[in-house]
Amino acid sequence: MLGSNEGDREHLLQGAVEHIGRLAGKPEAISSIYETEAWGNTNQAPFLNQAVVIQTALQAPDLLAALLSIEDALGRKRGTRWAPRTIDIDILFYGDHIIQDFTLKIPTRKSHRADSCWSPWQNCYRRLSTRYITWI
Repeated sequence: MLGSNEGDREHLLQGAVEHIGRLAGKPEAISSIYETEAWGNTNQAPFLNQAVVIQTALQAPDLLAALLSIEDALGRKRGTRWAPRTIDIDILFYGDHIIQDFTLKIPTRKSHRADSCWSPWQNCYRRLSTRYITWI
């Protein structure tokens, strides 16, 4: 799940998708872009959110490392929790794995947020289902 509420938000989402394709795995589906209100700290600009489904050979910790490097390359500054950000990349799901350790939680705690996660995710699911599911 991608999110951006600083700078040229749409361009940053596009850049994230391109980096993901090079470093993490081939995008299988990319959702439309949705604008949602910030949560946690609501006194900031709204986010643009987009879901990306990828096929990856990376193990989950290596995927996380690749995504963090993409955030850094796109100008993400870490520090204050819930602060505005140029780009935020979260792993919502990793196959059917449940991972709960110090550095990685899948599904992410953000995956329950209907506005910022589920609409883009459902959009991706519809795009995938039209390619891979035969209705009888």
